[in-house]
Parts: sequence; C-alpha cells; structure tokens
Amino acid sequence: MPEYLEIRLQKEGYDTGNLMELLSKLEERGVIEVQRPNKRDPSVMEITHKTYMELDRIADGFHRAFDEIYKNVVAARIKEAHHVKKIPPGLHEKIYEEFREKAWKWRDEKAKWIVEAGDPNLARVRAEELSKVIGRELHRIWDEEERRILGEAGYVKEEGRAVKADPEALMRLRELKAEVERIVKERGDLLMNL
Repeated sequence: MPEYLEIRLQKEGYDTGNLMELLSKLEERGVIEVQRPNKRDPSVMEITHKTYMELDRIADGFHRAFDEIYKNVVAARIKEAHHVKKIPPGLHEKIYEEFREKAWKWRDEKAKWIVEAGDPNLARVRAEELSKVIGRELHRIWDEEERRILGEAGYVKEEGRAVKADPEALMRLRELKAEVERIVKERGDLLMNL
C-alpha cells in the first residue's frame, strides 16, 4: 500500500465538485491528509490515507496482545496438566498456529471496519472486543483438546484434576458413543433416501 495516493484531474470539463466535497469531508474527519504540492495546478493532490497507517500500528499492538494472551492462558493450562504424560509437547504449537491464522483473518476484518467507518478509534474498540473473543476461544479449544488427549491417555477430569479413569466405565462410554453415532448415521441415511 503506497503511503499516499496521487490524484490528477486534468480532463477538460471534468466535474470535480463532488470529489472535492468528499475529500474535504474525509480531511475534516482526519481520515486523510491532503497536500497540494503544485501551487499552479491545485488538481494535483497527494493524499495520505492515515487510516491504513493507523491500522498497521493497531494491528501490531493487537498481535502483541494476542501473543500475551497465548503465553498466559495456554502456558498456564499446559502447566496444570503437566502430570498427564501423554500430552504431546507440540500441542501448544498446534493451538498457537491455529490462533495465529485466526488473528490474521481478524486483522483483515478489522481493516474492513476501519475503511468503512473511516474512524481509527473504531479499530481500538473492535480490537478490545476481539481480544476477549480470543481469550474465550482459546479456552474452548484447549478444553476440547485436553478432553480428547486425557481420554486417549485413560484419564478423566474431575474437579479440575486429571484422574485415572475406570477402564470399564470408559469402555461403556465408548460403546454408547459408537451406538449413538450408528443410530444417527442410520437415521441420516434413511432421511436421504426418502
């Protein structure tokens, strides 16, 4: 993205009134900065889109906040479960990468909000909202992964602690789950054939 956009309106008879009015409004709101380096030809304008520069600055802060949330939340959760030996050491990296990808998507979404609103302050508000979403989502994904890994290792979570599960109870649960999945599939097949 160039730092400024140069506009030349040199076509004879071109009505620049509406465009000039729009540019003036954007300039008043602080969205753009307009410079006219050519005093002889006022149609030559250098327009700096402050919004994009603001976006980059906010995005950097957003990613730093994301890294902090990741370190604090995930590191703490992994520490809680360190005694479960079968938790793969790369799990936190997997979760981190998944969230890094989401963070970039959120940045793109935020870019749209800023450009549409022409208001960098909106980005700050949305970034705060998104940081809360990240925290909640991170906990949710970790809980799902933790349950799956604990189950594979023969553990269940009781009152916040991982305890060795009763093998017979686990077997019954697996059988019940398989039965439910079989019934769901049969019903789905039946509905498809109607």
